[in-house]
Parts: sequence; structure tokens; C-alpha cells
Amino acid sequence: MTAAGHAAGQGVDALLMVDPYYNGPSSLEIRREYYEAVAARYPDMEIIPYIIPGRTGAQMLPPDLALLANPVPMSGLSRKPPAIWIT
Repeated sequence: MTAAGHAAGQGVDALLMVDPYYNGPSSLEIRREYYEAVAARYPDMEIIPYIIPGRTGAQMLPPDLALLANPVPMSGLSRKPPAIWIT
């Protein structure tokens, strides 16, 4: 939250946010709480989720993005390795 506040103060208009890997495999509930808190505090800031399945042990599939995008202003998605969706 501190880094997001610093970025907002510098006029940055988007944040690249890494999934909360320190919580172990991320669930959609953890992600929503994580991204929504920043979106609520900085409503003019776009959020770009950075998904790293090798670090988090979790994917973010299109249905997850659709649920998350409703309350969180997302302008894109970055994923490592490049976009390979597993269904």
C-alpha cells in the first residue's frame, strides 16, 4: 500500500501488481482482498495484475479475471511465462 501511495503521489496512472505469493497458492478470495484494497484507496489508478504461476502455484484464468475486473479497474494483464491458459 505504501508503494502504491508513493506511485500515486508521483503521478503514476497504473500499477503492475504481483500476486500475493507470500500467502502460498492464491485463491480468488485472497486476490480480491489484495487488489480491491488498492483499488478502493486509489480509485483513479489502473491495476495490471502480474501473474507468476511458478511463484504462486496458481493460475488466473479468464473466469477469474472476469470476476476480479468488476470491482478492480484493470487495463491489462502480464503473465510469466507468456500467455498459456490451462483449462
